[in-house]
Formats: sequence, C-alpha cells, structure tokens
Amino acid sequence: MGPVVVPGVDGGELVRAQFLAFYDDAVGPLFAYLYRASGGQREVAEDLCQDIFVSVLTRVRRGDASVLTVPWVIAVARNRLIDQ
Repeated sequence: MGPVVVPGVDGGELVRAQFLAFYDDAVGPLFAYLYRASGGQREVAEDLCQDIFVSVLTRVRRGDASVLTVPWVIAVARNRLIDQ
C-alpha cells in the first residue's frame, strides 16, 4: 500500500507513516491522561481519545501540521474534559 495523501500539508502530502508514528507516540500519554483525569472511566477516556484524534486529522487536512505534538493533544484533552 502506498502513501496516503492528505491535502494541504507539506505541499499537499503527508505520508501515512508520519501520522501513524505520531499516533503511536501520542496515544499512550493521551489515554493515560484522560483515564486519570476522568476518574478511571475507561469509556470516557476512549471516546475522548478518539474524538481528539479526529480533530487532529481534521486540522492536518486543513494544513496545520503544528497539531502533531503531544502537548497539543493533551491541551485539547484538558479542554474537552472541562467542557464535559
């Protein structure tokens, strides 16, 4: 399978492996934070984690690769928890 192209990033391309590498780096710390901050509610942590990665992908598709950082996803997680 070839690279997946995400319009708007790096001249129109973001290699699928780059996003997956970010996901692999971020999913553990993000889920751990959400799990602790939600009082151990696994379902809440899973739902928010999924929702946050959808937001990341949406922003990347719009050309904002700056969201591919663990601090950014943790900040979004904190805000989503406050909003709940």
